Amino acid sequence: MGILDGRVAVVTGSGRGIGREFALSMASEGANLVINDVGVSLDGQGTDDDPAAQTCKDIEALGVRAVPSNESVTDYDAAGRLIQTAIDEFGRVDILVNAAGIFPPQVFADMTFADWRRMLAVNLDSMFLMTKAFAAGMREFARSSLRATHGGPSSCS
Repeated sequence: MGILDGRVAVVTGSGRGIGREFALSMASEGANLVINDVGVSLDGQGTDDDPAAQTCKDIEALGVRAVPSNESVTDYDAAGRLIQTAIDEFGRVDILVNAAGIFPPQVFADMTFADWRRMLAVNLDSMFLMTKAFAAGMREFARSSLRATHGGPSSCS
């Protein structure tokens, strides 16, 4: 099918926008995906939409698997659960795309400190949280692969 056959990707913010386009592109190359989107508008306000589920439907039409996740990328434990979803559903995780982002609807001069902190949490802190969880998931996958291949504990630290 494509250059990503058998690979598993987690894409944050992939219910809409550039995250969705990344996900669709990887799906067209054969990747299975975890589609993460909490379903808020671009300004971070809640909506009734479930963009993650819709993106999953569109990806499955391409002949690969996709599972939705509504975990918040701004929460340490949720980031770990998001990566674990990939491992539980597909047995591995190979790719992380941090595409989640929000933008306050007002001009900077009218932005509150709470707006600023929420924007930084989604646009910046989530990069650290997700990448840390991804690295831990990749390390554990490598260790378990070595144990399965060599029959004992790995020497990876």
